[in-house]
Formats: sequence, structure tokens, C-alpha cells
Amino acid sequence: MKNKGCVIAIIIVAVLAILAVSIYAYVKGKYNSFVQEQLDVENNWAEVENQLKRRYDLIPNLVETVKGYASHEKEVFIQVTEARASVGKAETRQESIDANNQLTINMEGTGAKPDIYLDITNEQKIADDDVQLKKAIEEILKELQ
Repeated sequence: MKNKGCVIAIIIVAVLAILAVSIYAYVKGKYNSFVQEQLDVENNWAEVENQLKRRYDLIPNLVETVKGYASHEKEVFIQVTEARASVGKAETRQESIDANNQLTINMEGTGAKPDIYLDITNEQKIADDDVQLKKAIEEILKELQ
């Protein structure tokens, strides 16, 4: 009978040991998964911050392109306005012809002939910057999901 009691005690100790090891393994696994999830969150936020920085860096390019384009447009507008005023001030036929010729040349600066390449490249640059900015925003939104 002493043997049976000893066997039962050994079985109880073995079951408790297995239970303790199982609980330890479960807790350790959960802890490791929490640590991994925390690292995943930090990595995902790093990606979001990277995309936000990229967007932040794209904005000055877009602003500078628009400023350059606006500066060109301002110059053309001033030239056309001055040429139009000179047409109105012309007193002789030759002055009127010269003023109208100058007005025609300046009107072409609005994008009709000589500056068409400048207009296309500026508009394309603005469109390209806008596309890059939209892509950056889309990537940020994807990272947040």
C-alpha cells in the first residue's frame, strides 16, 4: 500500500509539473506575441512617419513650381497690360501698328506660340508633383489601415 501512495504522489507531482510547464510556456508565448505586436506597431508607425515626411518634402517642390509658373504668368500679364495701354495711347497710324504688333507678340506669351513649351513643362511639373503628393497620401492611408 505504501507503494500505491508513492505512485499516486509521483503521478500528482508529474501532473503538476506538466501543468506548470504548460502554463509557463503559454505565458511566455503570450508575452512574446505581445512584444512582437508592439514591434509591428512601431514598424508600421515608422512607415507612416516616413510617408508623412515624404509628403512634407514634396510640398515645397510643388509650391516652388507654382511660384515659378505664377511669376511667369504675372510677367506676361504685365506685358500684355502695358501693350494694351500703348495701343490706347497711340496717336499716329504707325504708333498704332507698332503698339498692336507689340500687343500681338505679348498675347502670344499667354501660351499661344513662343511660351507653349514653358506652359506645358510647368503644367506637367505641377501635375507630376501633384501625382507624387497624391501617391504619398494614398500610401499613408494604406499604412493606417
